[in-house]
Amino acid sequence: MTETNPVLWEAPSQRAFAWRGRDASGQPASGERLAAGMASLRWSLAEAGIEVDDVRPVRRGFWIDLRFDRKTVSKARDHVLFMRQLATLLRAGVPLLQALGVTEASQTGPGLRRVLVQLRQRLEAGQALSAAMQAYPQHFDALTCRMIAAGELSGALDVMCDRAAGYQERMLNLRDKVRTALFYPAMVLLMALLLTLALLLFVIPSFARLYADAGALLPWPTRVVLAFSDGLMVHGPWILALLLGIGAVVSRLGSRWPALHAALDRFVLCIPLLGGLIAKAALARWAGTFAALFSAGIPLRQTLEAASGASGHTVYAEVGTSLQSDVTAGQRVSVALARARVFPPMMVQMAAVGEESGSLDGLMAKVADYYEQEVAEAVARLSNLIEPVLMVVLGLLIGAVVIAMYLPVFRMGSVL
Repeated sequence: MTETNPVLWEAPSQRAFAWRGRDASGQPASGERLAAGMASLRWSLAEAGIEVDDVRPVRRGFWIDLRFDRKTVSKARDHVLFMRQLATLLRAGVPLLQALGVTEASQTGPGLRRVLVQLRQRLEAGQALSAAMQAYPQHFDALTCRMIAAGELSGALDVMCDRAAGYQERMLNLRDKVRTALFYPAMVLLMALLLTLALLLFVIPSFARLYADAGALLPWPTRVVLAFSDGLMVHGPWILALLLGIGAVVSRLGSRWPALHAALDRFVLCIPLLGGLIAKAALARWAGTFAALFSAGIPLRQTLEAASGASGHTVYAEVGTSLQSDVTAGQRVSVALARARVFPPMMVQMAAVGEESGSLDGLMAKVADYYEQEVAEAVARLSNLIEPVLMVVLGLLIGAVVIAMYLPVFRMGSVL
């Protein structure tokens, strides 16, 4: 199978860039891609008919693309529905151009409807569907285009459309599960922090003035809280600026220094509960991508490359090059996975069994199902565990401040 567009298969060790520009029809377009540098990205997008206005490096890694964007999620769901509809119409014997017209009329989002109109025009001009999709990378990612190309070559375009929709849907559901597990504790901790700051900045100063007027000897917990409140009042803006500066420096260095970025990602994997959840999500994405592409007839080397890049985590993306080298040198996939030392033994054993039985794609799909189920169970366990833990932490934090401030009142009451 020949490469139709080399930009679709960059090495996963390359950096991620966000780009903004205009597509071939002059409409605004944006997205993210992996490339060796900004010049390489501009060239590859120009090859796809994109006129680039701005390119910026982005930091990604242990977040596994968890940024909450309702428009992005809604657009992804629309694309899944489009692929499902297209697969159903093609399976029913509807010609491709007519099927695109039907799906175009059923779209509620103006962006995707406009793209489908342009896709139909490109097909009428003689382009293949996969080649036409490559001109709109902000709507159709590299994996989808590659699966559509395989469907065109094999004559099973309806099957590949259905598989592409299933893959996209699984990845969306997986992302939603991980986001659900992380969103609740993050919001509770944020509210606890804001409430504590409100007490220190607005409530405790009133107590400080009251105790200063009384001239009584304060217990040491009260003195500690008062000193912390005074320090926050005086140095709070400088502390905030310092923290923001440190965060900006770490983020910038992480995007410029891959070694620091990888070190941060490995550190996150060591965090109890959270690290295991993120690792399982990355493995589910890796195995799901591998199964989808390998079953579509994509060459093994390109399948390994795409699976590593789609894992969404630096640790698993970095091994993509070594996996390809081992397979090119004649090693079996299971041996290459074992040599990488980042894949669990169960996954290596399933790959070995799949190679022996000739059903590597099927067993990798089962591995993806297993880790997706593990993620769902981990989310449920984390949700059940995190609520009482957060309540205890919140109670201890707020309770300690309140008790420290009321200790002098209790002592005055006992003296009276």
